[in-house]
Amino acid sequence: GHRYPVRFPYALPVALGIVAGALGGLAAGGGLLALSQDLFLFGWTLAIANLGRSPALLGTLVRAWGLSVTGWAALLIGGVLGHVAWLSGQSGLDGSRAALTFGDPNLAADYFLVGLLVLRAAQVPRRRSLRLLCCAVVVVAIVLTGSNGGLTALVFATVGGWLFGLVRSGRAPAAVLVACLLAGAAVAAASTVDLSGVAARARDSAPVLRDSIG
Repeated sequence: GHRYPVRFPYALPVALGIVAGALGGLAAGGGLLALSQDLFLFGWTLAIANLGRSPALLGTLVRAWGLSVTGWAALLIGGVLGHVAWLSGQSGLDGSRAALTFGDPNLAADYFLVGLLVLRAAQVPRRRSLRLLCCAVVVVAIVLTGSNGGLTALVFATVGGWLFGLVRSGRAPAAVLVACLLAGAAVAAASTVDLSGVAARARDSAPVLRDSIG
C-alpha cells in the first residue's frame, strides 16, 4: 500500500486558540468543555485533510457523511412525529423547533445544510431517485429546526447551485440573466412586502413558523 505522511493543517492557529482559551478559562473559571470541543473538531480536520488525499478513502468518507446525515435527519423527523423530546431536541426554550442532540436548532440546521451539500456533491446514493429522497429527508429536517438562517442559506445554496449548473453546461449568459432577474425580484419584494405583517401572520400560523419567522 501507499504511505502518506500525516499532515497537521491549521495546527498553529488552532494551538494559539486553545492556549488562549485555556488561559481565559483559568482566569474566569471553567472552559474545559469548550477546549474539548476545539480538540475534537481539530481531530476531525486532521482526519478529513489526511484521508482526503486518497481518492478511495475520500469517496468512502463523503459517502458515509452523506448517508449518515440522512439517517440523523430521519431520526429527527421520527422524534418530532413521535413526540419523543429527547430525540427531536424540542424544549420549552425553543418551542416547537427541533434540535436533535445539538442543544441548539441553529446548530442542527447548520449540520444538516452542510451534510446536504456534501450529499449533493458526492452524488450518493448513485440512483437519482434515492438521492432525491435523501435530499428531501434532510430538507424536511432543516425546516423542522425552524432556523431562519438555515432556511435562508438553503435557498441561496439551491439558487447558487442552479446557476453554477447553468454555467457548467455552457449557458453562462442564461445564468447571468437569471441572476439579474432574481436580484431584481428580491429588491422589489424587499421594498414592497410588509415584513412585520408576515411575522404577525406567522405568529398565528403553524408552530414551526410561529417559533421561527414569527
